[in-house]
This record gives sequence, structure tokens and C-alpha cells, in this order.
Amino acid sequence: NVTSTDPLYDDFAGTKTLAAIRLDNETSLYLPSGDAYYGLGMLAIGIDGMARIEDVDATNYDNGTLTVAFTANGVVADRLEIRNDGGDINQIGVTNSDVYYEGNLIGSFAGCLILSPLVISLNTNSTLLAVQQLVRSITFATPSNGALLLTRSVSVTLDDGLGAIVGGSKAIRVGTLRV
Repeated sequence: NVTSTDPLYDDFAGTKTLAAIRLDNETSLYLPSGDAYYGLGMLAIGIDGMARIEDVDATNYDNGTLTVAFTANGVVADRLEIRNDGGDINQIGVTNSDVYYEGNLIGSFAGCLILSPLVISLNTNSTLLAVQQLVRSITFATPSNGALLLTRSVSVTLDDGLGAIVGGSKAIRVGTLRV
């Protein structure tokens, strides 16, 4: 109920319905490209080359993490890795356990073998564009031609370093390669 003693606002008296628009400034992570398809014997494939992060107020993801993990049907031979494209514009580079974007160190990683999650610890150089390209550079492979033909489920989780945690999931369909 709104009341006013100002004559300019007489028409505001009484009960009014107000419309509101939520201005959300939280981080969002999207994996929009659908299922990934992997044929046994193929080189590693990107799990989502169209991955997108939206975050209107982030300057960097210092003290954050990007975690990629199998949530269903992963087998010991499966690999979640980071594609090493180089150090040029919009490229992710990998040297030992260090991860670079455009030649700048953005973090370091651990895991990715024997079904352990791939965890990238991010630093002050890890901008939105750097982390978005990092997500796009995550790959899947299984080196065994005798691997199970089961669809793997993978989760991608971003902790922004300030308490927000967002994520998505991806199905990776594994089959025989036909040539």
C-alpha cells in the first residue's frame, strides 16, 4: 500500500502492483553443443568447443578452480586433458602442469588419470575469456580399442574464487570408428 502527502503523487495512492526485473550478476556456465561423439582409435576430441561463460562483474577468477570429472561410466583408460594449442591470441598452452592463455600463466592442473578429476587452480591472470577458452580446450580420449562402448557423463564445474560455483554436464558417446 502506497501513500503520499505530495499532490504530485496523488495517483499513486492505494494498492499498486509493481513489476520488477531481476538483474542477475551471477556467473553462468553453458555447454551448448550437445553430446560429444568419440570413435575408438580417434585422437582426443574437445568436449564442447562452444562452451560459454557469462559473468558481468568478474575481472578474474583468482583462487578459483575449474574441475572436470567423470560422473558415470568412466573407465580407467579414459583421459580428460587440456589441448595444447600454443601461446598466440585466444590459445591455451600447457607446459608440464602449468596452463597458459595467450602466453600468460593462468593456473596449474592436477589429476586427469585413473578416473581422478582434472582440477585447474586459477590465478589472477585467469580472465573470463581465458577460462572460457580453457573450458573449450578440455578433451576426452580413451586409448584402448577394447574400451567399453558406454556413454560417459562428465561434469564441468567452475568455482569463481568468490564463493559462486556453477556447472554443467556433457554426455560423451563412445562407439566404434567406421571408415
